[in-house]
Amino acid sequence: ALLNALVAMRLENMNGFTHLVERLTYDPWLRFVCGFEVFGKVPSVSTFSRFFARLAKTQALEILFNTLVEKADERGLIDTSVVAIDSTKIEAYEKAVPKKNIDQDGKKADWGIKTDSNGNPVKWYGYKLHAACDVQSGLPLVLHVSPASTHDREAVEILLQKCNQNVKHKPSYYVMDAAYDAKEVYELVLMEY
Repeated sequence: ALLNALVAMRLENMNGFTHLVERLTYDPWLRFVCGFEVFGKVPSVSTFSRFFARLAKTQALEILFNTLVEKADERGLIDTSVVAIDSTKIEAYEKAVPKKNIDQDGKKADWGIKTDSNGNPVKWYGYKLHAACDVQSGLPLVLHVSPASTHDREAVEILLQKCNQNVKHKPSYYVMDAAYDAKEVYELVLMEY
């Protein structure tokens, strides 16, 4: 029920555990859908926080995601002939730290900058979500999170490896934007994938 509630929190665009608990408190239908007792007590904000912290330390969500991709592939919901690869920004919930004070270990939030579709620089503190998606269905095949300062090219090999592991049929084409336009990316795709 706790995991279902976390999924519902994202699907319903709730902006935190407090909002989730408030919504569960006054919405019996949401409680029922998530698996809680309709007239029962709702878990506290700290319960959700502890559950999320424990969940984040495990590989459970990655295993669940990979299983869902595998099932979608088995049922023909995805057509992996053309795969699109790109990234998007994720702003951190923590307070921004000056760039000079960041001790980067490859996992912590960092400053990132990228150019939007109008050529304007966009700067943020947080992470980058790299994704490989089936073009036909729009469903993600691979997700990878990195610090915001990671260049898209640095994550492409991880995405290609995981994509090969997650789907039965090798993609015929990979579609990427200009951030991936480099000789080493072309060679990687042609020689290994």
